[in-house]
Amino acid sequence: MTQRTLSENSTTNNVCKFSFSELCAEELRITYSTLASPFPIMVIENIPILPLSSKSQARQFISLIDALYESHCKLICLAEIFSFRIPYRILSERKLSM
Repeated sequence: MTQRTLSENSTTNNVCKFSFSELCAEELRITYSTLASPFPIMVIENIPILPLSSKSQARQFISLIDALYESHCKLICLAEIFSFRIPYRILSERKLSM
């Protein structure tokens, strides 16, 4: 897997925007924590439905979410589809309302 750098294609003072493939398709030269720290808000667009064969991308996405959480960075996700298959128990535990 080749390492690569990111281009901050859409940034303002408070918000950065990346596509899912920019962040999770390949290994990055920058850590997710370093990426999240200067921005209080991150937008990730074009999040695909990940089949079981995409374990690497799923792990990278989870690592990204963890790093954003640790950096107190707010996240806006623009996904291919919203799954209503999230177990109700998880939703109720997190006190999310639909």
